[in-house]
Amino acid sequence: MSKKSLFIFIASILSAIAPFLEWGGVTLGKSGHFGFVGISSGYGKIILTFSIITILLAFLSYYLTNKKRLIDLAILILSTVSIVISLITMFTLNDVLELVNQLKPLGVSASVGIGLILSLASSLIVFGICLSSILSKEETDGENIPKRFSFPKIPDKYLPKVPKKYVPIVIPLVSTFLGILLGAIIMWIFGFDALWGYEELFRTAFGSIKNVGEIFRTMGPLILIALGFAVASRAGFFNVGLPGQALAGWIAAVWFALSFPNIPRILMIPLTVLVAAIAGGVIGLIPGLLRAFLGTSEVIVTIMMNYIVLFAGNEIIRNFPKKFMANTESTITVSKNASYKLSFLTELTKSRMNIGIFIALIAVAVVWFIIKKTTLGFEIRSVGLNPNASDYAGMSAKRTIILSMVISGALCGIGGAVEGIGTFQNVYVQAGSLAIGFNGMAVALLASNSPIGIVFAAFLLGTLQTGAPGMTTATIPPEFVNIVTASIIFFVSAHYIIEKFIRIKEQMKGVE
Repeated sequence: MSKKSLFIFIASILSAIAPFLEWGGVTLGKSGHFGFVGISSGYGKIILTFSIITILLAFLSYYLTNKKRLIDLAILILSTVSIVISLITMFTLNDVLELVNQLKPLGVSASVGIGLILSLASSLIVFGICLSSILSKEETDGENIPKRFSFPKIPDKYLPKVPKKYVPIVIPLVSTFLGILLGAIIMWIFGFDALWGYEELFRTAFGSIKNVGEIFRTMGPLILIALGFAVASRAGFFNVGLPGQALAGWIAAVWFALSFPNIPRILMIPLTVLVAAIAGGVIGLIPGLLRAFLGTSEVIVTIMMNYIVLFAGNEIIRNFPKKFMANTESTITVSKNASYKLSFLTELTKSRMNIGIFIALIAVAVVWFIIKKTTLGFEIRSVGLNPNASDYAGMSAKRTIILSMVISGALCGIGGAVEGIGTFQNVYVQAGSLAIGFNGMAVALLASNSPIGIVFAAFLLGTLQTGAPGMTTATIPPEFVNIVTASIIFFVSAHYIIEKFIRIKEQMKGVE
């Protein structure tokens, strides 16, 4: 057995063990701990089945040497589905855990189990090994010229023509359609009426002015955090620290609002935004400096920063002055001067809609202008494409990386302030990383990091989240929305698959 097959075999065994371990658990004070084992769910059984099939395929690849590419592709598909299932389960559990952990003062807490983490990690290992094998495996054709794996070629006459400039628009649209379609298929597999479910989802989202207001309320922080991710991505920086930067902005803004409650509202709102931007920018500065001067991985550093901000932030909240605290875990609400809520919006929509959406739209215009029309934006895009060439051209790649991360963190910090002061009016001890951080990343990926596209992607995600409770009318668990969201992001990330089914028209000037 080759090393590749051996690693796949070991990872698949671990993946097969994962459903028999705890995927999530709840601790009820002194009453004990109650765990949720993966094999008790349909998802766990699917992963177990796929793991067994993968183990068999790993053995077959040793004997069927002429079918290795086909076997690799089959294992790649199985591991991809396992990853999607693990992520869907994790997102679903995360929502439940957030609700359970709100009862922490009563001695109730919840956490994700080792089984779910093991399932995701082992599936990622198998996926990485097979993808690397498919893309880099060499096979001579008699002239010692390596041939890469390629999907079957479809004749151009059967493919729709898409001008190259429209590809960034077409791919998210197609991905959204495929994600909704895949969600419907999974609903049907589990015996639910998908059409009825989607009907109730959109009926709930747009059936009342209150829910429309909630959609716009949801969009505010999502847009701001997605813009932060987009700016960093343009500079070639994969910022996974969005939750930590948003939380830093949230805590700082609420602290300022509680410390200076009598500042006039016309000054208070801009000042809380500024304080949140500074806090988020400082958290973004740290991984930027480490990447620029030490070459560290921004992914690892920003993930660690999320935990540092989470636990340090919780201690800061617990040690706020007593006059700021409603109880040991949360603060009192901010003064009316600091609130992002406007009475006419509240009366009009009967929802929690606030000025956050307007702050977000202003940020969209500013970021679009910076990226498209300024020297700084050109430098950010250039460094993202090729930092060495940028240095050779006289640009400072290090300065640009640091600056882009500060801007990214600042935008996330403002997003956290909008979520905190706009929606909750206070700050409280967090059980885990902010969900809006990762949701903002999903919005940016769906929009291909386009500032304008982010608005539409945030509207879609806001619609799905607001309409999800309506699916219960069709006896469908609202967590299926997480399946749709994860499926859309999967197809966006695998955009090269969609590109295989469209013919991109190159724009050539001066050529008839």
